[in-house]
Amino acid sequence: MSSNGGVEKVEWTYRMRFYNYNMANSSAFEGLHQLQGGNGGGFESWVQEPLADGSPVDLVFATLSETRLQLGPWVREYRTQPSHALDVATYQNSLKEADKKNELPWTSVLDGMAEKYNGNLKTLLLFSRSRFRRDPESLPLFGRLPDKRVAGLALPNPKKAFIGRSLLSRHEELHFCFAGAHFPISDIAAALEDPKKDNLEEAKILLARTLRKVLCKAQRMGLLDDGTILILQGDLNSRTVLRPSGNQLDVLSEVMADKELQAAIRVGLPLLDGEWFEPSNADPSELPVTYKFLYDVGETFLKGESSLTLKSLLQAASDVELSPKSPSSERLDFKEGSFRPFRFPASADRLLVWAPTKLARRLRWNFPKGGYEVIHTQGGSDHRPVVLEAALTVVAAAPDTSEPCRPDPSPELIEAVTQDDADNSDSGESPGLFGSLARGGQSWSQQQLVSSFGWIRALIPGCKARAEQMIKVVDGKLRNREIG
Repeated sequence: MSSNGGVEKVEWTYRMRFYNYNMANSSAFEGLHQLQGGNGGGFESWVQEPLADGSPVDLVFATLSETRLQLGPWVREYRTQPSHALDVATYQNSLKEADKKNELPWTSVLDGMAEKYNGNLKTLLLFSRSRFRRDPESLPLFGRLPDKRVAGLALPNPKKAFIGRSLLSRHEELHFCFAGAHFPISDIAAALEDPKKDNLEEAKILLARTLRKVLCKAQRMGLLDDGTILILQGDLNSRTVLRPSGNQLDVLSEVMADKELQAAIRVGLPLLDGEWFEPSNADPSELPVTYKFLYDVGETFLKGESSLTLKSLLQAASDVELSPKSPSSERLDFKEGSFRPFRFPASADRLLVWAPTKLARRLRWNFPKGGYEVIHTQGGSDHRPVVLEAALTVVAAAPDTSEPCRPDPSPELIEAVTQDDADNSDSGESPGLFGSLARGGQSWSQQQLVSSFGWIRALIPGCKARAEQMIKVVDGKLRNREIG
C-alpha cells in the first residue's frame, strides 16, 4: 500500500539469496561441497532451490572471508552445466584484485605470504541472464582496508578489503553493485578497551570511516548514480557494547540510526544524496549472534535449537556472570581469564544497502524466512554462516512531499569521520609499508626497520626460510637506495 492508502504499482521484483561466512583461515575445508546451505543440506544444491515462498531465485551472492577455498575450479565446472537456472557464474579474489594495483612485483609475493597467514576475501556471484546482465562499462570494485600499520604505513593483508561487481537489470534502468567486505578490527578493539573514551561513539566513528571509504571508492570509479543499489555484505566486524545500565548495543545498528553520523559519512561527496541502511532487521536486539563460537558444534545446536540473538544471550546471562560455567559456554568460545571486550559475542556478519534517497523510497524488502538465519551446525570457525533470502520489489515512483530529516553534522564529527580521506590505501594506489621502503623518499630509523622485519619473520609460522629470504630482498633494496 502507498502512504496515502492507494495500491502501489509494482514494476519489478528481484529474488535474491545471500550467504556470508568468515572461515577463520581454516584448513578444514577442501571445497564448497563441505559447506552447508540454509536448508540443512549442501551449499551446492541450496543455491538452486526456490525461496521459502516457492518463487524461483534470480541471484545468489556469497561472501567468504578469511578463506582458503579455491573458487575458480568450482566456477569452471559449474559453467559446463547449462541446465542451471542461474546460468551465469563469476567470482572475485581480493588478492588478485590487489595484484592489478601492485606496481612492484615483489609486493605481490608479500601479499601472497600474508594470504597464507590471514586467509583471503572471495566472493561468488550466480545470476540468471534473463534478469540481469553484466555492466560492460563498470570495472570491478576494489579497495584495501588496512588493519595494522608499522610507522604509519599499511601492512599487507588481502583479507581486509572490499571487492564488488556490477550488474544491470534487464527490465529497468537499475544498476546493482554486489560487494563483499571484511572490515578492520584493530582500532575498534582498542576503542572498546580504552577506559578514557566513550567506547560506543569511538567504535561508531571507526565503522563510519570504513563505510565512507567504500562510498568514496565506488564514486571515484563511477559506480554510483541515481539508479544504483549498492549491496554490501561480509564480516563487517560490528561489536556488542555493554553499558553499565545492563543494556547491550550493537555498534553497526547505532551507526545506521545516527542521522548526524550518516550525514558526516556523505559530506563532500557530490551527487550522493543517500544513506546506508540495513533492510533485514528493525530490532537490533533480535540480531543473531554470528561470533564468537567454539570451532566444534555444540550438542545443543545439533539438537536443532533456534538461533541465538543478542537479547537471548543477555537474558541467559542475566542471573549468572558470564563465565566458562555460564549456560552459553557449550556454544560460545568464552575464556574468563583472557576475556577482551571486542571478543564478546556479537552480530558481526551483516548485509547493508546504500541507495539514493529517491530510489530508496521505491524499494520494498520482503524476507520469506523472516530475516537473517545462522547455520549453527556448520563448524570449523569461530563464526557461523549467515544466510538471507530477500525479495526486493521496486515500485513506481510517486510524488513525495515529505521533508527528509537532514541534520548538519558538527565540524568535530566531520573531521573525525573524514580524517582518512587523504589515505590512498583504500584505493589500492598506496604502495603500503614495503613499497615505501623500496621507493625511498622517507627516512626510516633502525627501530622501524627491525619492527617491519620482525613482522615478516612472524608472518608465516613454519616458513621462516622464505620469510628470511624476503627480508634480504627488502634489505638489499634499502641498501641500494640508501634509505634510513
